[in-house]
Amino acid sequence: MSTIKSSAENLTLNADGANNDIKFQSNGSEVAAIDQAGNLTVSGTVDGVDIQTLNTTVNSKAPIANPTFTGTVASIISANNAQGEIAFGDPEDANIGRIAYNHPSNFLATVVNATEYMRIHSNGVTSIPSGVALGVGTANTASNVLDDYEEGTWTPAIKFGGNAASFATSLNVGFYIKIGHFVHWSFRTTITNKGSSSGNCSVTGLPFSCLGTTGNFGGAHIVFSQNWTADAGMSEEHNQCVIDSGSSSVMLRRIATNGGFNSTTNTQFTNSTQIIMKGEYRVS
Repeated sequence: MSTIKSSAENLTLNADGANNDIKFQSNGSEVAAIDQAGNLTVSGTVDGVDIQTLNTTVNSKAPIANPTFTGTVASIISANNAQGEIAFGDPEDANIGRIAYNHPSNFLATVVNATEYMRIHSNGVTSIPSGVALGVGTANTASNVLDDYEEGTWTPAIKFGGNAASFATSLNVGFYIKIGHFVHWSFRTTITNKGSSSGNCSVTGLPFSCLGTTGNFGGAHIVFSQNWTADAGMSEEHNQCVIDSGSSSVMLRRIATNGGFNSTTNTQFTNSTQIIMKGEYRVS
């Protein structure tokens, strides 16, 4: 037997009997229910915000962080093709802030000031488009924001006088990591035919262009090389590799014994020259 009992301070609703729930109706339609396990299910709208797909459930479960501990948690149960949300609103915007779980794609999104600023993807990777402020607590200091990271491969192209006629290699691979505004890169190449082009040597194909501002240059050094020609001065002069401002190429030059510099050209290369080079430069 279901009863409603009131006392000086309490109002008791009792759905007596097995499998009986306490149901709340409006105009003949159920808008909320409490089952015998204490689970609360709500549907409809609250202040104009549609929550029919939420099926909010409050019960006693084991929290994920510590499965040996039993506590009270709130669950938002949605259909497989729906999205469950917690919305934070104000009089001007009912959901200016939101935490949303998208079931079709299985990602968790955080919305701040009506814009999604963080997403945790189904594989655990987190996307934060505006970056992360490091080392400044909760401050939003522009100079401490890391807003870009990228890594990948690139294909170095050795050219003489801007050309590479009949040039061939048996090994030619490059790698890079971009952290903020700096690119760190390396490559290794083994030449099998230096071709017929002539002129100053450059390595083109860097993944980004060097920042084109006055005084900004990139640099590199040859970690290992062999099988150069034995032309006069090659053994006495020291290699220096420069990335000019606004360029995506490495220019190979040598500090000359007279105090100036000489450009490395096709004449210093053979059909078996090997080079391992690494360097870094600043980008926009």
